[in-house]
Amino acid sequence: MNTNLELARVSTKQQMNQINKIIKVAVLSPLDSLFDYRPENGKKIEDYPIGSRVNVPFGSTKKIGIVISYSEKSKLNFEKLKPINSLIDKDPIVGKDFIKLATWISEYYIHPFGDALFNMLPNILRKGGSYNPYVMNMWKTNKKGQDLPLNTISKTPKQKRLLELLREKESNLKEISELDILKQGFSKEIIKKLFHKNLIEKYEKFYIPEKSQSLIDGKSENSNLKLTHEQKLSIDTIFDKLSSFEVILLDGITGSGKTEIYFQVINKVLASMKQVLVLIPEISLTPQTIQRFTKRFSKKIAIFHSKLSEKERLLAWRACKEEEAEIIIGTRSSIFTPLPNIGLIIIDEEHDSSYKQNDGLHYSARDIGIVKAKNQNIPIILGTATPSLESFHNAQKNKYTHTKLKQRAGNAKLPNIQILDIRNKVLDNGFSEEAIHLIKNTLKSGKQVLVFINRRGYAPLLMCHDCGWNALCPQCDARLTVHRKQEALRCHHCNFSSRIPEKCNSCESKNLVFIGQGTQRNTETLQNLFPHFPVIRIDRDSIQNKKSFEKYIKKINSGDPLILVGTQMLAKGHHFPLLSTIVILDIDQGIYNPDFRSEEKVTQLLTQVSGRAGRAEHEGNVLIQTYVPDNDILSSWKKGGYHGSIVEILKNREFHELPPFTHMGVIRADSTKPDEAFRFLKSLIDNNRNDCSQNCQIIGPIPLIMEKRAGRHRAQIIFKSKKRFDLNKTINNFKTLINSNKKNYRLRCSIDIDPSEVA
Repeated sequence: MNTNLELARVSTKQQMNQINKIIKVAVLSPLDSLFDYRPENGKKIEDYPIGSRVNVPFGSTKKIGIVISYSEKSKLNFEKLKPINSLIDKDPIVGKDFIKLATWISEYYIHPFGDALFNMLPNILRKGGSYNPYVMNMWKTNKKGQDLPLNTISKTPKQKRLLELLREKESNLKEISELDILKQGFSKEIIKKLFHKNLIEKYEKFYIPEKSQSLIDGKSENSNLKLTHEQKLSIDTIFDKLSSFEVILLDGITGSGKTEIYFQVINKVLASMKQVLVLIPEISLTPQTIQRFTKRFSKKIAIFHSKLSEKERLLAWRACKEEEAEIIIGTRSSIFTPLPNIGLIIIDEEHDSSYKQNDGLHYSARDIGIVKAKNQNIPIILGTATPSLESFHNAQKNKYTHTKLKQRAGNAKLPNIQILDIRNKVLDNGFSEEAIHLIKNTLKSGKQVLVFINRRGYAPLLMCHDCGWNALCPQCDARLTVHRKQEALRCHHCNFSSRIPEKCNSCESKNLVFIGQGTQRNTETLQNLFPHFPVIRIDRDSIQNKKSFEKYIKKINSGDPLILVGTQMLAKGHHFPLLSTIVILDIDQGIYNPDFRSEEKVTQLLTQVSGRAGRAEHEGNVLIQTYVPDNDILSSWKKGGYHGSIVEILKNREFHELPPFTHMGVIRADSTKPDEAFRFLKSLIDNNRNDCSQNCQIIGPIPLIMEKRAGRHRAQIIFKSKKRFDLNKTINNFKTLINSNKKNYRLRCSIDIDPSEVA
């Protein structure tokens, strides 16, 4: 054998193996696969780090992709693969842990991997924008500018002075920006002339704006709070769990001092040079939470919420990834933030439905937080006064460490609770005589009142007194809500809006009446009843931005007697020391909600709202108006509190084989045509009966309770199974059919695993 020829063959084979290496890329796409590309001409796969972004051809368009892995195999011949257009990032913007979490999310929620991965990124990065959101132009001399004798440009004194300035800065190892150069009296024209003479060069430098909304510095203040015995026990329990993965359910009644426990544990974790992620359910809690944290910790704090600009979100995201931020506070989507040195995750108000994303990628931030903690081998604290049934059930089965706080901190006591039967009572625009009397006495004593009604607007219904016509949304199976201030009828489901008509659309009578109560109408009534006291309405209509909410909070915390009128925005985590009386109106609508979680949600709401009263040293009173005082939910809650109620609810769930005793998923479809979504889902069941797992119950298709919403007709299939594997296998089979059949229908489909509601 010719040895040289054989060596040549081996060498050629090695080259081919090297050349034929394929780059697997994830793109934002409904297709559940990675896409194969080859390197640009003259480049190797090593030039494309895993986790970096690339610009790739995709069909007739271009897309941003992320390099996931390398391979030697592809369904296409190597020559037919398209080359990558360009590399965007020299260094990876996401690491292996990030990709691992995206893989779990894609598999668990049965969602396309590329879409899941890109959902985890800030919007600027999704679009291919710079990793550095804020950059400034900097100038420095090049080698020619450093070596050139200054007397050669003496005829241009301003250019000479600028060159001297740059040399002086560089000799002192300092940088200078274009803005600083201009401030010192040099024009852009002078800079440009030196640049054209090839004496200086420009570069960009990342900077943090002075008044950043998403990256702030804390200022430590000593805490003199005296811990209760229960707090000390909880802290000791958590300290023992800090070295590895553990789910800790911090189950403490409202006002029991859970926040102080967070602070003590956070301080311990920060001392070990680790990062801490704290999730809160609502943007309305952000100002109050930030204030508490900045007062307590002299650390760099990153903030995430939906009201930030895209640049501010990326700034915080970058600071977390680069380990510049040590404490991270955010709402739902901040769970995706890359934290290379994370030591602890805290989910405050873990029961809150705001942690569930209900469109696009249907995910639970709480559940992803648990998986993230497990992947990083760190503890996660689930804090709440009203544990979700899933968390409570896991604690009962000893899957979670369960630590309890049954007493309020300091001298605070639980409020007195009265359930008032308003049947046959004369009401003044929704208020009973007892409620008005209680509000009056509270204000006279210099305290504050909260009137809670979980309905925005002036009234939930506009009706004709003569013929019974009422104003319905043309796009939804829902009534339009009256908003008097804007003189508008508005749908709270699709945001349809129209003017309040002067006469009935049916019989043309002008005898139109407003039926029911809303926050606007309650506010107007209370202003008339108590003209000498401020009445502050807090709901999504009255709070337009963070500053307006902070202004109201400042007014409340001033301590003056006043009346708050609000929705669920005020039921979560707020601490108002002088709030002593709460009046809850129209709780009955929640009691009769058809969703299987309604009992749990109503008892959580009652407990959370009631918990705002009497949190300092003042006696608290809660008055609940209802037409069904003997209802099992109210009776059970009044007798045994939240924990007594959920024990009964759990028994009921187990009897009916509902979560947490079974796993549940939903496939929903909607179409502009009536019955089309229903027929499509029925065809899926008919075509998939042989592949369905015998261990998975299939219910449907059935219309949603609000069958028509935003002009689209909606239907769903409900899946239940005691085994997660059987549930996912069955729904995956349906997903394959959906992808191959929905082109024949003009509809949209979505998969929701562990749905927060099924109604």
